[in-house]
Amino acid sequence: MTPFMNLSGKRILLLGGTSEIGREIALNALELGAAVSGIVRKNPGDLGYPVHILDLLDAQQVQQYVSTIESPLDGLVFSVGEFVRAPLSLLTPELIQRAIDVNINTLIVMLRALVVARRLRRGASVVLISSISAYLGVRGIAPYTMAKAALVALGRVLSNDLMRHGIRVNSVSPAMVRTRMSCGSPGEQQWLDQFGKERYPLGVGHPIDVAGPVLFLLADDAKAINGTDIILSGGAIRT
Repeated sequence: MTPFMNLSGKRILLLGGTSEIGREIALNALELGAAVSGIVRKNPGDLGYPVHILDLLDAQQVQQYVSTIESPLDGLVFSVGEFVRAPLSLLTPELIQRAIDVNINTLIVMLRALVVARRLRRGASVVLISSISAYLGVRGIAPYTMAKAALVALGRVLSNDLMRHGIRVNSVSPAMVRTRMSCGSPGEQQWLDQFGKERYPLGVGHPIDVAGPVLFLLADDAKAINGTDIILSGGAIRT
């Protein structure tokens, strides 16, 4: 019997390899037998897997990198993101554009280059990391929320576009996760604990809680799943 969630021999590219969620995905994919490489903006030091420094908004730079990929990839994970906060009184087109560039256009530039160069194998899986913010109208974070909602919608469109190539596209939308960004100081830690009690009956998540569904979607066990967003709500959204 084939082991469940077996990634042996799969080649996976991770966009956003320095985030805690991205690193959790990468290290656990390695444990499951995958060969993992990451794309980062600046040198992070030793992460436990090879990384390449790349500006994902520079199409020429991305195309040049893709031309160096010898064998087609089995998986692409998009874990790039930037939390852009702004109430309506401070909202500007520039802030919106920044959120779209970081949270959407970085994916489009890389994915387009990979598809054109046929560097995604038939049967490959693309997994996008969105956010529960796409479903909750949390005040003050319009740029981030708009971008993450757009990412979920884009995933559905891409799932239809790439299905003819045998490529699946899905997304994962986690609620609040304990990372350096969300609880980097004692005050933030205290706030998150209280916020979690009020909003998340199942508790605030950890990076491994996001990595698990992502790894499942990368595996052949999920080969029938396409165009789906898995919401990791922690109980914040109730059906």
